[in-house]
Amino acid sequence: MRICAKCGGVRDDCERFCSACGTPILAPAKSASIGKFLLLSIVTLLGLVGMLAAFIHAIAPVAGARVLPETPSPSVPVAHVNHSGDVVTVQENSLCGSTPGALDEMYRWAVRGDKTEAARVAINTHSTAVKGGDTVKILEIGFIHSKIRILRSERECWVVSELVRAAR
Repeated sequence: MRICAKCGGVRDDCERFCSACGTPILAPAKSASIGKFLLLSIVTLLGLVGMLAAFIHAIAPVAGARVLPETPSPSVPVAHVNHSGDVVTVQENSLCGSTPGALDEMYRWAVRGDKTEAARVAINTHSTAVKGGDTVKILEIGFIHSKIRILRSERECWVVSELVRAAR
Protein backbone atom coordinates (compact mmCIF):
# COMPACT_ATOMS: atom_id res chain seq x y z
CA MET A 1 0.00 0.00 0.00
CA ARG A 2 1.12 3.49 -0.90
CA ILE A 3 -0.01 6.86 0.44
CA CYS A 4 -0.56 9.83 -1.86
CA ALA A 5 1.71 12.73 -0.93
CA LYS A 6 -0.85 15.41 -1.98
CA CYS A 7 -4.23 14.17 -0.70
CA GLY A 8 -3.14 11.42 1.77
CA GLY A 9 -5.28 8.73 0.19
CA VAL A 10 -4.23 5.10 0.49
CA ARG A 11 -3.67 3.42 -2.87
CA ASP A 12 -2.69 -0.06 -4.06
CA ASP A 13 0.93 -0.81 -4.96
CA CYS A 14 0.00 -1.39 -8.62
CA GLU A 15 -1.49 2.14 -9.08
CA ARG A 16 0.88 4.70 -10.56
CA PHE A 17 -1.43 7.72 -10.14
CA CYS A 18 -3.80 8.75 -7.34
CA SER A 19 -7.40 8.12 -8.41
CA ALA A 20 -8.65 11.08 -6.31
CA CYS A 21 -6.27 13.89 -7.33
CA GLY A 22 -4.24 12.45 -10.24
CA THR A 23 -0.85 13.01 -8.61
CA PRO A 24 1.83 10.46 -9.51
CA ILE A 25 2.43 8.06 -6.63
CA LEU A 26 6.12 7.60 -6.05
CA ALA A 27 7.75 4.35 -5.01
CA PRO A 28 8.30 4.03 -1.26
CA ALA A 29 11.65 5.39 -0.12
CA LYS A 30 14.43 2.99 0.76
CA SER A 31 15.52 5.15 3.68
CA ALA A 32 14.23 2.63 6.23
CA SER A 33 16.54 -0.13 4.99
CA ILE A 34 19.47 2.30 4.81
CA GLY A 35 18.78 3.38 8.41
CA LYS A 36 18.74 -0.24 9.58
CA PHE A 37 22.05 -0.87 7.80
CA LEU A 38 23.67 2.19 9.39
CA LEU A 39 22.37 1.30 12.83
CA LEU A 40 23.65 -2.28 12.53
CA SER A 41 27.04 -1.05 11.30
CA ILE A 42 27.43 1.41 14.20
CA VAL A 43 26.41 -1.18 16.81
CA THR A 44 28.86 -3.72 15.34
CA LEU A 45 31.65 -1.13 15.32
CA LEU A 46 30.98 -0.18 18.94
CA GLY A 47 30.97 -3.84 19.97
CA LEU A 48 34.32 -4.46 18.29
CA VAL A 49 35.83 -1.37 19.91
CA GLY A 50 34.56 -2.52 23.33
CA MET A 51 36.03 -6.01 22.87
CA LEU A 52 39.35 -4.52 21.77
CA ALA A 53 39.42 -2.22 24.81
CA ALA A 54 38.70 -5.16 27.14
CA PHE A 55 41.44 -7.22 25.50
CA ILE A 56 44.00 -4.42 25.80
CA HIS A 57 43.01 -3.82 29.43
CA ALA A 58 43.44 -7.53 30.19
CA ILE A 59 46.93 -7.87 28.71
CA ALA A 60 48.42 -4.46 29.45
CA PRO A 61 49.87 -3.88 32.94
CA VAL A 62 48.31 -1.09 34.95
CA ALA A 63 50.45 2.04 35.11
CA GLY A 64 52.63 1.95 38.21
CA ALA A 65 51.96 -1.72 38.92
CA ARG A 66 54.87 -3.89 39.94
CA VAL A 67 55.61 -6.72 37.52
CA LEU A 68 56.37 -9.99 39.32
CA PRO A 69 59.33 -12.09 38.18
CA GLU A 70 58.50 -15.29 36.33
CA THR A 71 60.67 -17.51 38.54
CA PRO A 72 59.95 -17.72 42.27
CA SER A 73 62.42 -16.16 44.65
CA PRO A 74 64.60 -18.70 46.51
CA SER A 75 63.42 -17.28 49.84
CA VAL A 76 59.77 -18.11 49.03
CA PRO A 77 58.93 -21.78 49.67
CA VAL A 78 57.19 -23.53 46.78
CA ALA A 79 54.23 -25.71 47.81
CA HIS A 80 54.63 -29.42 47.17
CA VAL A 81 51.78 -30.96 45.20
CA ASN A 82 51.03 -34.67 45.43
CA HIS A 83 49.88 -36.61 42.37
CA SER A 84 48.33 -39.99 41.60
CA GLY A 85 50.86 -42.74 42.25
CA ASP A 86 52.71 -40.88 45.03
CA VAL A 87 53.30 -42.63 48.36
CA VAL A 88 52.77 -40.24 51.27
CA THR A 89 52.41 -40.29 55.05
CA VAL A 90 49.09 -39.03 56.39
CA GLN A 91 49.47 -36.41 59.14
CA GLU A 92 46.09 -36.74 60.91
CA ASN A 93 43.29 -39.23 61.59
CA SER A 94 40.48 -39.25 59.06
CA LEU A 95 37.43 -41.20 57.93
CA CYS A 96 38.01 -43.42 54.90
CA GLY A 97 34.86 -44.44 52.99
CA SER A 98 34.44 -47.45 50.73
CA THR A 99 32.78 -45.12 48.19
CA PRO A 100 32.60 -41.33 47.88
CA GLY A 101 28.92 -41.53 48.89
CA ALA A 102 29.76 -43.52 52.03
CA LEU A 103 32.44 -40.97 52.95
CA ASP A 104 29.98 -38.09 52.50
CA GLU A 105 27.37 -39.81 54.66
CA MET A 106 29.88 -40.54 57.46
CA TYR A 107 31.01 -36.91 57.47
CA ARG A 108 27.40 -35.74 57.45
CA TRP A 109 26.75 -37.63 60.72
CA ALA A 110 30.13 -36.70 62.22
CA VAL A 111 29.54 -32.99 61.60
CA ARG A 112 26.16 -33.26 63.36
CA GLY A 113 27.95 -34.80 66.34
CA ASP A 114 26.28 -38.21 66.02
CA LYS A 115 29.28 -40.55 66.30
CA THR A 116 27.03 -43.60 66.77
CA GLU A 117 25.30 -43.07 63.43
CA ALA A 118 28.65 -42.32 61.70
CA ALA A 119 30.01 -45.63 63.09
CA ARG A 120 26.86 -47.47 61.91
CA VAL A 121 27.36 -46.11 58.38
CA ALA A 122 31.06 -47.10 58.48
CA ILE A 123 30.15 -50.69 59.47
CA ASN A 124 27.33 -51.02 56.92
CA THR A 125 29.44 -49.65 54.04
CA HIS A 126 32.62 -51.57 55.03
CA SER A 127 34.48 -48.31 55.49
CA THR A 128 37.50 -47.72 57.73
CA ALA A 129 39.66 -44.94 59.14
CA VAL A 130 43.15 -43.67 58.33
CA LYS A 131 45.38 -42.98 61.31
CA GLY A 132 47.94 -40.21 61.49
CA GLY A 133 51.32 -41.65 60.48
CA ASP A 134 49.86 -44.24 58.08
CA THR A 135 51.63 -44.55 54.74
CA VAL A 136 49.23 -44.48 51.79
CA LYS A 137 49.48 -44.60 48.03
CA ILE A 138 47.37 -42.08 46.12
CA LEU A 139 45.43 -43.97 43.45
CA GLU A 140 43.22 -41.18 42.17
CA ILE A 141 43.26 -37.56 43.26
CA GLY A 142 40.19 -35.41 42.73
CA PHE A 143 38.92 -31.98 43.68
CA ILE A 144 36.78 -33.20 46.61
CA HIS A 145 37.55 -36.91 47.09
CA SER A 146 40.70 -38.95 46.52
CA LYS A 147 41.07 -42.71 46.34
CA ILE A 148 43.97 -44.16 48.35
CA ARG A 149 45.42 -47.53 49.35
CA ILE A 150 46.44 -47.88 53.02
CA LEU A 151 49.72 -49.79 52.75
CA ARG A 152 49.59 -51.45 56.22
CA SER A 153 46.24 -53.14 55.44
CA GLU A 154 46.16 -52.98 51.60
CA ARG A 155 42.61 -51.54 51.81
CA GLU A 156 41.44 -49.08 49.18
CA CYS A 157 39.12 -46.30 50.23
CA TRP A 158 38.12 -42.69 49.61
CA VAL A 159 39.23 -39.72 51.70
CA VAL A 160 38.82 -35.95 51.56
CA SER A 161 41.37 -34.65 49.02
CA GLU A 162 42.83 -32.15 51.49
CA LEU A 163 44.17 -35.07 53.53
CA VAL A 164 46.47 -36.27 50.74
CA ARG A 165 47.28 -32.81 49.40
CA ALA A 166 48.73 -31.82 52.78
CA ALA A 167 50.61 -35.13 53.30
CA ARG A 168 54.36 -35.42 52.73
